[in-house]
Amino acid sequence: MDEFTLFQLEPTETFSLSVDQHWQKVFELKKADGSAKYPLLCKVIKALLCIPHGNADLERGFSENRRMLLERARLTIHNVNGIRQILSHAKRFGGDPSKFVVTPTIIKAVQASSKRYRERIAAEESVAK
Repeated sequence: MDEFTLFQLEPTETFSLSVDQHWQKVFELKKADGSAKYPLLCKVIKALLCIPHGNADLERGFSENRRMLLERARLTIHNVNGIRQILSHAKRFGGDPSKFVVTPTIIKAVQASSKRYRERIAAEESVAK
């Protein structure tokens, strides 16, 4: 039998516990040889418990987009995406741009990005004509 089926057959009396306390009790269950009783189930449950239960990050993103578009009505979707990527990356450095290390690889990436931007603008202008 697989672990999940065995777990379902196991008598449990942890209904009064919180979710994390319940699963902690399951994680602590051992076989006679001292190994984890449900190693695969525990891995799956730990992965599932890492998933956020709310949508605060998503809502925060929508709020940032709305604020950006209200302040700068002429932004295109490309501009909004670019600004959001920069803000997201800046958070890795605590929002302090002086902590960002500019490497030759980054310089090349910026140059290539600038070239692609100019090409995209030229293509959009030629379509508009």
